Amino acid sequence: MTSETLHADGSGQDAAPLAFMERVLAHVKRDLLPIIASLKLTVVLFTMSIFLVFVGTLAQVNQDMWQVINSYFHSFGVWIKFQVFFPASWFPNLQGDIPGSFPFPGGLTLGFLLLGNLLAAHLVRFRIQATGNRRIAGIFTAILGVGLTWLVVASGNSSDGFQAEPVLSYQALWTGFVYSLGICWLGSLGGLWLMFSSQQERKLGFISLACGSGLLGIASFVLITNSESLYLGDAGMRILWQLIQGGAAGLVLLSGCILLFRRRGGIVLIHSGIGLMMLGELLVGTFAVEQQVSLREGETLNYAMDTRSTELAIVDPSPEAGDDVTVIPLWVKGRNSQFLSQKVIHDQALPFDIEILDYYKNANLIDVDPEKKDQPRNPATGGIGRRVIAQPVRASSGADSDGTIDLAAAYIKLTEKGSGARIGTFLLAQHLAMQDLAEEVQLDGKTYQLFLRFKRDYKDYQLRLHDVVKEDYAGTDVPRHYASDMNILDPGRNIDRDVKVWMNNPVRYAGETFYQSGYRKMPPGPTGKEIEVSTIQIVENTGWMIPYVSCMLVMIGLMAHFTGTLARFLRRTLRTNQKTEEADVSTPTGSNTSGAPPWIARWLPILVVLVLGSYLLSKARTPAAGEDQAASQYNFGTLPIVFEGRVKPYDTLARNSLRVISGKETFVDSEGEKQPAIRWLLDVISDPDSERTRSYQVFKIDHPELVMNLFDLTRRKGGRYSIGELEPQLDKFQQQVQQAREQPTEELNSFQRKVIELSTKLMIYVRLRDSHFRPPTDLSPDQAGRMLLALDQFQQRDVPLTIPGQGAGEPWQSFSMAHARLYVHELAKQLEANSTSVLAASLARSSVTDADLIRDFYRRQGMEAPEDAEIARIFSQMPADVKQTFATMKESETAQMRQLLEKAIDTITGPGGLETPASPYITALSEALDSYKKGEHFDEAVAQCQSLIEQREEGEFRTGKVGFETFFNNFAPFYYCYVLYIIAFVLVALSWLTWTRTLNRTAFWLMTFTLVVHTYALVSRVYISERPPVTNLYSSAVFIGWACVIFGLLQEWISRTGVGNIVASAAGVSTLLIGHYLAGDGDTFKVLQAVLDTTFWLSTHVVCVTLGYATTFVAGGLGIIYILRGVLTPSLNSTAGKQLARMIYGTTCFALFFSFVGTVLGGLWADDSWGRFWGWDPKENGALIIVIWNALILHARWGKMIGGRGLAMLAVGGNIVTGWSWFGVNELGVGLHSYGFTEGVLFNLLLFALSQLAIIGLALVPLRHWSSSSDDTMSQT
Repeated sequence: MTSETLHADGSGQDAAPLAFMERVLAHVKRDLLPIIASLKLTVVLFTMSIFLVFVGTLAQVNQDMWQVINSYFHSFGVWIKFQVFFPASWFPNLQGDIPGSFPFPGGLTLGFLLLGNLLAAHLVRFRIQATGNRRIAGIFTAILGVGLTWLVVASGNSSDGFQAEPVLSYQALWTGFVYSLGICWLGSLGGLWLMFSSQQERKLGFISLACGSGLLGIASFVLITNSESLYLGDAGMRILWQLIQGGAAGLVLLSGCILLFRRRGGIVLIHSGIGLMMLGELLVGTFAVEQQVSLREGETLNYAMDTRSTELAIVDPSPEAGDDVTVIPLWVKGRNSQFLSQKVIHDQALPFDIEILDYYKNANLIDVDPEKKDQPRNPATGGIGRRVIAQPVRASSGADSDGTIDLAAAYIKLTEKGSGARIGTFLLAQHLAMQDLAEEVQLDGKTYQLFLRFKRDYKDYQLRLHDVVKEDYAGTDVPRHYASDMNILDPGRNIDRDVKVWMNNPVRYAGETFYQSGYRKMPPGPTGKEIEVSTIQIVENTGWMIPYVSCMLVMIGLMAHFTGTLARFLRRTLRTNQKTEEADVSTPTGSNTSGAPPWIARWLPILVVLVLGSYLLSKARTPAAGEDQAASQYNFGTLPIVFEGRVKPYDTLARNSLRVISGKETFVDSEGEKQPAIRWLLDVISDPDSERTRSYQVFKIDHPELVMNLFDLTRRKGGRYSIGELEPQLDKFQQQVQQAREQPTEELNSFQRKVIELSTKLMIYVRLRDSHFRPPTDLSPDQAGRMLLALDQFQQRDVPLTIPGQGAGEPWQSFSMAHARLYVHELAKQLEANSTSVLAASLARSSVTDADLIRDFYRRQGMEAPEDAEIARIFSQMPADVKQTFATMKESETAQMRQLLEKAIDTITGPGGLETPASPYITALSEALDSYKKGEHFDEAVAQCQSLIEQREEGEFRTGKVGFETFFNNFAPFYYCYVLYIIAFVLVALSWLTWTRTLNRTAFWLMTFTLVVHTYALVSRVYISERPPVTNLYSSAVFIGWACVIFGLLQEWISRTGVGNIVASAAGVSTLLIGHYLAGDGDTFKVLQAVLDTTFWLSTHVVCVTLGYATTFVAGGLGIIYILRGVLTPSLNSTAGKQLARMIYGTTCFALFFSFVGTVLGGLWADDSWGRFWGWDPKENGALIIVIWNALILHARWGKMIGGRGLAMLAVGGNIVTGWSWFGVNELGVGLHSYGFTEGVLFNLLLFALSQLAIIGLALVPLRHWSSSSDDTMSQT
């Protein structure tokens, strides 16, 4: 009994702590876990994340990007200074004047909190719903998917260190992918049919399925029939292969999630992918290493450099076994090392003590000039520092669009160990180290070499550069392609392999990835040949496959979840349409005013489309022969030129130039008639000195001080002035230009900005005028020689190239240079020279005379040069020895002149010299310009030019495409789309008053027709540029408008409320208007930098991102309609409010999908281009904010924190967020995606944001003051 009692007591004592723990766990599960899993906490964390990303973006204006990353995104906390909200590019006069700061959680804190919130949510709300065999199958499938995911991530590198290759060739994989799309299309024919129950729902489902299957079928047909021409190439297929692997793992995981969690399986997979992506970013931030190696051709190196870190290297070259090197870290990844803060650096490994007096993160070297009084103090007492001074300059941001990096400099004082005797103060600079120039210090009979250099990381392999190639766009120095042929030698792995690295095609080896990063030329070496240098980016990131896998997990999860959401939305919308078939919810009065007579209801849409379509077709015709000079001018405009890197017609050059100069593509002549841009260009290049040409008022000047004070002109309506009016004050104007260009860009005032703007316009005018200069033919030989030298210099300027090369591969020439070639041939015949060297010698002898030498002698002595008669007398009385000296001088001058002339003539005549005939096209083009100037036979001369162009073999350009571009310019389809969208909007507005359904149908079909024209215009741009539809800000505007119209029309087709018509027409008008103003910078078909010169993956990323912009704007437009209808009209009843809220919600789902997929695809492309999936660049951050904002809206809706009104308010807020990402980050002036500051954009963006805030403020009006009746959905904000 006793033992039993003791046993019972003991059991009770042991059970007490267990019971306590159970109560604690129950309390945590009941009270604490729901708080951690709360969607409200999710929304709060999203809001804080958006704020942190926004502030971190602003901070990059004044801080190094790596400092910002470490301080804001890879930290647990950050002190945010109020100064950050006043960036230098916006508030140049407020720098350093804003005190104070406040603490805020860093990126790591918010990341871990979000991860904890995500895990807690799954414990609370995402419970396994499957039982029995389904649960077992689900668990097994999920485990299989996890294992497959791990294998995909871990199999990025093969056993020999190089990236693993697929079993099949990339070409075979492409073929399989293409035909699998066809199989998917066949299998999709019955998919959505099963989602609907009633007959009407089956009909709607069948239509939806038919649209999706039709698009898939078209894509399959195009790919199958054009498989070879559309092949992505091995570089593109490599990314596709990586995504296919990630997609396979994602599909297995999706199957397991659906088995276990049923309808919530898609969300579980989304969260899994996001968690994996966050883990990948944590691993990258913690362990990834980025380095560079710069290799000269033929050079071998076994180390790479970290350009974010600097070190002081002390080299003792005396040991026979090799250099003895001691390094001291100074700057480590954006932070000072401990050695920079030490007074004196003592160490046994150092031969002397070191004190760092000054350290400049970025500096230039300037020559010492003792006579210059304002020169900085020079602390150096020995070495190179006595000849040059380090001058600190603004540090780069680390994300500058020009790719610049900081080059540090330091002044150090050396003292002997023990005694403290001063050795000297020396200057160390990375500028010197990059040229292998060491600072040498003598001590105890030894010579030590000191370098300030980037941190070196020595490898167990060697890289040797065999050859580097750089290809430029025609007529420019803009790189189109880089490529490096290298050898990897790794004795430890028994690897000796030649590899090729080029832009967007890296090589992965031994856990590292080699990317082609840059190219430069060094000054000629001893051989006299320029030294080509290739820069290779080396990134060590063993988990590089994680983003590919996580992207596919999230994308597959989004598609699975939103497909079900879309199906439910379509069902509800159809039921609403059936219940309200006779109600007109689109009119402000809410009454049924659609009662148009039946014949009008039937024929009005057809009639409107036919009439406006016929008018549009009439504008698409080209000028017919006999229409004065219009047809001849149009035909001249089709002639090809090369300018700014691409072949384009004269017409495009004229329009772009006049648009920049005048703000318009037309001008008004002296008789008050509107004329096309090609007429202005013809006058400028054929007769620039005529009174008619000089009187054209085309220079737009809209700054009153510039007009009245500087040019002494009176202001006039339109603010346009002629070159003749400006010329008298151009010297005074050039002084203002020089002063303005000496100022930092961020410190320019409005007057100085306008001065530089007008200077650019004048340069464009002068460039066009001088590019068609024809050298006179009645020159003496000495005058001809000087003119040829001047033309050689002119060739180096950026001018239009109008004359195609004679043979394959021969470059284009400017009009003046081609005319000079013609003149050189005539000179050779005249002087009987059979080679360029003989011609140069003959011209040199004529160019250097005794009289010229005597005049030059007098001028050098500061005396006035004598007249010809006096020169003859001086020479006749000159002693024999002086004459001999002059003869020697003449011989030397003649030899130098001969070398210069031979070089100039070789440049003009090309590689073939005098044996290369002058182009007959230059003669025909000259005759055409002469004919235009005389007003005789211009059409015949242009026809001759066209005939010569058409006889060329198609190679560098296609004459048909150049001619089509002229037609496209003349047609101006985007302008007419803009007009038609306005008409459609007017029809929608009239539908609020009467004939609701009829006018809405008319507007719908008119916009459908306009959309076809809009699509034609986009396809035309793709054909002309041979690029994807979005390549710059202008193309993004017209594409976003196109996408908004599509989504608006789809909304209208589904809802039939008129709301989609409003959104589509308003978006079409506004985006095309934005595009019109963006086109003011010149050519809208800009060539792309080498890193952007890719096809599929870059275009897929950009298209998806812009679709994300478009859908976010559409959701915001629907939100505006919700608020305005609710506050200002009684039409937002319960049914209309719920339907609009569902439309906003569904559109936001699409916005999240496109913005997320586009952003992540951009990261994958960036990883394949420069080795960094996510770099926290301002444009990347803007896209991330859109993703988080859309996710915030959906989570707030899921958590029932907002109703219809709150949903509309947040959707309108999305307009501000998207506007910031689209334009705002560009105005910061930093970042790899920065397009530079654009005058007026910042102000207009501010006005847009204030207007959206005003609408949001309007929504905050209490519901009792709304004109529409409230319901539960509206009242819950």
